[in-house]
Amino acid sequence: MTVAVALLLGALTVAWAGPRMLDGLLARQAPPAVLLTGWFMMVAGCLTTVTAAVVIAVLPGHGPAPQLVGLVHSCWQTLQHGGTPRAEEVAGLACAAILLTVAVKIAISLVRHRRTQDRVQRKQREALTIVAHRQPGAIPTWWIPHSTPLAYSLSGRSALVVATDGLNEHLSKASVDAVIEHERAHILGHHHLLVGFARALASAVPWTPLTRRSPELVSALVELAADAVAARAHGTEAVRSALLTMTAGGTPPAALAMARDCVELRLRNLGGASRSTTPTWIAGVVAMALPMAVGAALLTVAAFALCPFLLPF
Repeated sequence: MTVAVALLLGALTVAWAGPRMLDGLLARQAPPAVLLTGWFMMVAGCLTTVTAAVVIAVLPGHGPAPQLVGLVHSCWQTLQHGGTPRAEEVAGLACAAILLTVAVKIAISLVRHRRTQDRVQRKQREALTIVAHRQPGAIPTWWIPHSTPLAYSLSGRSALVVATDGLNEHLSKASVDAVIEHERAHILGHHHLLVGFARALASAVPWTPLTRRSPELVSALVELAADAVAARAHGTEAVRSALLTMTAGGTPPAALAMARDCVELRLRNLGGASRSTTPTWIAGVVAMALPMAVGAALLTVAAFALCPFLLPF
């Protein structure tokens, strides 16, 4: 039970302190790809650690599945004979029910997000075939004859980029290429899925800052990551010019638009992201292990603090 409590406290500590850590790294202009990986693995680490804590606390033995079946059977037998289940049994079923509910809510939200993406893309394609001309490619770009400089991307089974002729009217060729590269980076980086997962997480687990702020954090980080890709390919000034000129009005809710989110932050960080010498996967491993490491540290501190009181003089 002590180990379970320590793991739970470790996960909760990271869930509360995680956004501040990410904000601090963002203020220091850490690479957005590293921060995105860190966020995702931090969330995964917290969920894994909480699950491990629940399993250790209420399902000890040779595995969770047989123990859970036995726990349900025990409660049922007790109720049949007019008794009251033990507190441990009730706590075990309650914790298992909470974890299952969270998992189901996240899954349902992701399915709804995917269906929304597919529905929006289908409607967009029907309209685009009438008013736009298609530029072929691995990720096709559909050009709409409209003077407002606008671009956005849609993911799904057949991802696409939508842009207006206004880009060519208001921007240089380098900036237009940077805009298209930015939108393709969203698709290739699976940024739509990450944003959808962040929203599902906030909806299913709104109780901690890490989960509650996930949509805000991820929306900013995917834009910074796409800006970084576009700047490497076409130059910082090309991206800066596009951000200062473009608009995001009229883009579909399911789309990721070039100039919709946190433009001031992106302009401030554009070209200033530090070059990390640490591979992204190492940052992910550290973030994944952080909740358990904090839990182990808390257990160690508690052991040393209580040791004088538990040992005879």
